[in-house]
Amino acid sequence: MKQLQYLPTTYWIDDVSLNVCPIPPHAKNDFVRTDVRLTKGTFSIGTTDGDPDITGDEHKGLLYGFEQDGYSDMWSSYATLRVEEIDGNITDVDLSEFRPDQPPFIDEDDTVVTTWFSKDFGLEVSQYVSIIENEHSERKDTVLIEYSITSFNPEPIKVGLRSMMDVRIGSNDGAPYFIPDVGQVIYETEFVGDDVPEYWRAFESANFIANALKAQGTLRTGTTPPDRFIIGRWGNADLGQTDGLYWHEWDYTVDTTALVTEDSAVALYWNPVPLNALENVSFATYYGLAGEGGGEAWLEAPSEVTCDGLEFNASMWLVNNSHTFSLR
Repeated sequence: MKQLQYLPTTYWIDDVSLNVCPIPPHAKNDFVRTDVRLTKGTFSIGTTDGDPDITGDEHKGLLYGFEQDGYSDMWSSYATLRVEEIDGNITDVDLSEFRPDQPPFIDEDDTVVTTWFSKDFGLEVSQYVSIIENEHSERKDTVLIEYSITSFNPEPIKVGLRSMMDVRIGSNDGAPYFIPDVGQVIYETEFVGDDVPEYWRAFESANFIANALKAQGTLRTGTTPPDRFIIGRWGNADLGQTDGLYWHEWDYTVDTTALVTEDSAVALYWNPVPLNALENVSFATYYGLAGEGGGEAWLEAPSEVTCDGLEFNASMWLVNNSHTFSLR
């Protein structure tokens, strides 16, 4: 993608179609912004003014390619559709390889909507990207990413989805991850079924500084829990990564000896579910700012709880920056 700075209005040239297009559709507020690419539907997420309690996290990316004021280069994260036909044939469809039938537009709820229609399988796929309230910060600083799939196929069919996001927190492309009940993750790791965590966190600071940029993805509360969640290498050959999530549309074997501290990504898998004609299925997740936390020790829990549920998740984090450890 190349930007033309000399035009009267800011434009960019799509690197595939070479059509001159206006700045892509986006949703933004005082905290975060998400840009959606017109010709592919791929997106990036970053901050505007960021966390009001942190100085220096303004106009920084939470996914690779995010740039200030709509200049984002949205290509390294993408979604895959897995289709299982009645005859047992399995096909993986990288949505970023197809121009949307309905290009991204902003609806009345400030949601960026993108729609693809597969004539081969009789499927309509709509992507909804919007900013919602974060239960950990009580601010609208997280992004809802939702996919709705409707079958117009007269035959029964099974459909699943993988969302691969190229995580980059500010300037850190190999940001450290934290997982509840697990702790820090620095090697490729997968979680399946009931082991999929409530959420995941990534820090710009290698030392988990509290007053620096940090991100959080929510996998369970208020979303559709994925069947599989992977923290893995993105697949940057320039950094010596011989494999990675970017190069696989669906099937991926985790290498638990491979470090993710140079260039990392996450992948969320929703396994194929059966659909009859005119039936619909939706998959969703949240990703945005993390709220409070960081330092040598901190407690994480929702800002508010209600009587609707008898349980909620709280995590106590302790960071050991020395070669010894004692707890009293």
